[in-house]
Amino acid sequence: MATIERGWFGFYLYKTWKWLRHLFTGKCEIERICTGYANVVVRTMLISTCSLIVVCHYNASRLLILLYSLVSSLRLSKHAPLRRLVTKETDHQKMLDAIARVKKLKRSANWNPRLEVTCLKLAELNTMKRRMAQLKSEAYSMKNRQHEQDLEKLWKALKPSVTLEDRITKQWGDIGFQGDNPATDFRGMGILSLKCMLYYGSKSSGECQRLLGHSFHPVHGYPFAVTGINLTSLAVELTESCLLDRQYVAMETEGSGDEDQSMEKFYRVFCIIFRTFDAYWIASKPENIMSFNIVREQYKQDMKMHLNSHKELSQFRPVQ
Repeated sequence: MATIERGWFGFYLYKTWKWLRHLFTGKCEIERICTGYANVVVRTMLISTCSLIVVCHYNASRLLILLYSLVSSLRLSKHAPLRRLVTKETDHQKMLDAIARVKKLKRSANWNPRLEVTCLKLAELNTMKRRMAQLKSEAYSMKNRQHEQDLEKLWKALKPSVTLEDRITKQWGDIGFQGDNPATDFRGMGILSLKCMLYYGSKSSGECQRLLGHSFHPVHGYPFAVTGINLTSLAVELTESCLLDRQYVAMETEGSGDEDQSMEKFYRVFCIIFRTFDAYWIASKPENIMSFNIVREQYKQDMKMHLNSHKELSQFRPVQ
């Protein structure tokens, strides 16, 4: 109860502060954000528990500051159409139209370019999250030619010098699937986990095969493919909780031209998570594979603490 009371107190304090600044500047908060009213930005982000977290971005890029500021303003808006923009809208022009309409703003050369590029980044983020959810919900099917082709590509990426004897074969265990038909392992994450591992195997073949080699360790080994599926679930969890938003905004797309270009940043984050988990697993020196869930939970908690400290995902290191 005390946490909720503090949360609502902070909420009304924030609203009072907004009103006072509007009174003295004659500008709404979005206008102040876009005209760069402050050099050092300290923002409050409302989360689902109704408590307020103060987020300081002293070293963040200007674009990142603008994005967090805009998201904070929209999420705390009294206007439902503006609140929905934060997670629903994937067209940045519609975002601009909605903001201008609700706030009765005139587009000017002074602020509109900043708002436009910020809305573009937010729309890209929403598009990625929507596509992520679609791939997660798409069940793997042996009748789907594309699914089967992607699975075959994954084998070739991980075992380029070994020919797959048959579609249903115990060879799949060599790359960490549980049985002789990988289709059954994809049930939890749909084809999203297949896409993630295929991207890793295709874009970072050497590193991926190095991790596959680690998975064969007689004591500290782990099932590579099943671990990839499990870590896909973790990447989804961290993405849905917005803990990775800072990473996604800072990333630039490489423009690979693939059909899933909107998912490129998510795939790259998955690669980092797999690489850092592999190092974390080895550093933990587990007695056997039965320790997997314990180590994974420890990794998740340490990773959340790392991200909440506003550090780069790639800088995560296991505690020695």
